[in-house]
Amino acid sequence: MLIQKHNTEVKIVAEIVVGMYTLKLREDGILHCHISSGFKWSPNDYNLLLPAIEKIVNKKKIPLMVTYDELVFPSQESIKYSSNPSKISPYISADAHILNSLPLKILGNFYLKIKRPLRPTKIFDNRDEATAWLKTFL
Repeated sequence: MLIQKHNTEVKIVAEIVVGMYTLKLREDGILHCHISSGFKWSPNDYNLLLPAIEKIVNKKKIPLMVTYDELVFPSQESIKYSSNPSKISPYISADAHILNSLPLKILGNFYLKIKRPLRPTKIFDNRDEATAWLKTFL
């Protein structure tokens, strides 16, 4: 697990890279998770990801912004796993997914309608709208 400190447009307080996931804790209190291509998405990823989230947020509940590389799709097994209430992180208050591809938007909307996440979850086209919505959960 790699932890780094960064400065960007929105100041990044800490960063952890775990396989395909790059977690960035922003100064405004939002956790940004970017999911990179080049990896096979599996439920085992969550065994590494959830402890990393716990560590970077210091066991505090905060909103999550998720972005994706192009053509990154979760497996059906991962979708089922992540919708299990006992498997989701207790440190995330709301999820904003920024989806730029039509296939991901279709999959995301299907997930929201069928799985009905336990915490507030929305799909956005851009970071500004997602950030404004997530700030209501701070």
